Amino acid sequence: MIDGEDITFISGPPTHNLEILVRDHQTDLRKHLRNNFISIIDEPEMRFGHKIAFKIKDSEGNVITLEANQ
Repeated sequence: MIDGEDITFISGPPTHNLEILVRDHQTDLRKHLRNNFISIIDEPEMRFGHKIAFKIKDSEGNVITLEANQ
């Protein structure tokens, strides 16, 4: 569940990339990740429209990109 909404999975070919756009600002996102013992890997990437992207690994070792507001 994200933001009170169920996550809907769509059948299709496997993907190696997953990006999630979050509504938090980077300071709040960093705090949430730190409080849940989730490390940011690599350097954050600046994106268009005052966004910033952080890469994390899930419990299975998959890399997930989280894009947040600066």
